[in-house]
Amino acid sequence: MLLRLENSISSSNDAERQFDFERDIGISTYSLSCYPSLGGRIKQGSTDFIVHEILPTGDAIYDGSELGEDLGGMYHHCVLWKRGIDTFTAIKQLSTILNIPESDIGYAGLKDAQAESFQRISIWNSNKKAISDINLSNLKLFSPVRQKFSVKIGELLGNRFEIVIRDIKENWSLEIWNRFTTELNANGLLNFYGMQRFGSKRPILHKFGKLILQEKYLEAIKLYLGYISKAENENIHISAK
Repeated sequence: MLLRLENSISSSNDAERQFDFERDIGISTYSLSCYPSLGGRIKQGSTDFIVHEILPTGDAIYDGSELGEDLGGMYHHCVLWKRGIDTFTAIKQLSTILNIPESDIGYAGLKDAQAESFQRISIWNSNKKAISDINLSNLKLFSPVRQKFSVKIGELLGNRFEIVIRDIKENWSLEIWNRFTTELNANGLLNFYGMQRFGSKRPILHKFGKLILQEKYLEAIKLYLGYISKAENENIHISAK
């Protein structure tokens, strides 16, 4: 993972408020040792968060040469580059452009919508030129090679991230930075479920799902419709009173 710190300093306490919010749903620990808080913001623009899928070979995708040689077969493996849209939306667009079912397009994992991402996909029995001709402002395909099998969910080692942190509150010394990167490279980061798994404004989906599994449908409906979180608009709180 590559982190780049934006030089401007902010006195905002947004990071502390976000951590309090995460702690409410059980995200209460850090992956690494505690360091002075940088604060700051991520994903302020799509190019502030770049994702390169890592293939089963261990190679991260950049220019498509990582996909290997053309081996023949009924599938084209190619690189899907997208910016500002999620993987599902990209596949729907590709399905429409190529006039094929969405099920003919295989992928190994989902990539964030608020990002610029490079990932491998497979397309069943489609024309190589038609694939290479897809070159939109936020979506394109390149480096198609023929393969015998489709890309399946989970056929990746992980993702390589390039992250820009803007509006940081504190500059780290070189000593702290070196200690942090050494620990990061040695131990990695825990793959916490993010707020989007629970609801970024109303984090109740885990509780809602539990009630559904327990067949407590009325309680589930009341929770889903009646719960108001502190992250929602003030007008909602006023209306509730």
